[in-house]
Amino acid sequence: MKIKNAIIVHGPGRSGTTLLSSILSLHEDLGWISGYINKYPNILELAYLNSLQNNRAFEKFSRNKRRVPRPSEAYGFWTHYIPGFNSEMLLNPDEKAITETIKAINKILKISNKERFITKLTGNSRWQTLDAVFESPTILWINRNPEAVIMSYYKNKWGYKDNLEAFQLKSKKELIKGYSERYSQYINERKELERFNFFELQYEDLVKDKVTFFKDICDKTGLHYSLRFQSIITSWHIKTETNKAYLEALNEEEVLYLKSLVRDL
Repeated sequence: MKIKNAIIVHGPGRSGTTLLSSILSLHEDLGWISGYINKYPNILELAYLNSLQNNRAFEKFSRNKRRVPRPSEAYGFWTHYIPGFNSEMLLNPDEKAITETIKAINKILKISNKERFITKLTGNSRWQTLDAVFESPTILWINRNPEAVIMSYYKNKWGYKDNLEAFQLKSKKELIKGYSERYSQYINERKELERFNFFELQYEDLVKDKVTFFKDICDKTGLHYSLRFQSIITSWHIKTETNKAYLEALNEEEVLYLKSLVRDL
């Protein structure tokens, strides 16, 4: 039986998915895959450690800390159970792999004492796998200023971390063009997710008014907006001027080139 009432945080990457997932996953009704399970997907009992996040003092202390149980973008988990998960087109997911994935998620929920599941994905839609694992999931697809996203790819050397020499051999304009094409691909992939309960969100709205933003999400997803969850939201510090940081890496000509690419998306 497929997983019901799941929430999938999705987007093109570097668009606010981590911030959205990190906060929303702390809602008291949601269960998630931790970084521990992502690293050791055979040891699902590690989900018992997720309960540490129920302690408000520990939760606040552990933000941005390593080696603590927090929600993960769990590609280690997904590729363990579904080896072709990261393929651009996984048209026919293996039935046995899907069954084992569903069993693993249900066990995580049982151990965590939660009824609803949340996870985060970025990039390609992977809609075929989502359709096989989940029954009518809710997709929260968050986007951001395109120039900021594309230049974040550049700043983080996406796709080149194992080949920095190739990155250095390309001009800045070549790299920007390549990253704008990658972003465009992800935008096109978004259409595949509209077959589910799909909601498009904007990072800028989250930054502008986080309380209203998450109240709206709770309304869209059927989650209770509790005082506990509100206290988590209001205690979270969110930087407000990050969209313009990319300008420091570009001269005037490069800025105009980037804007011309974005206009064509």
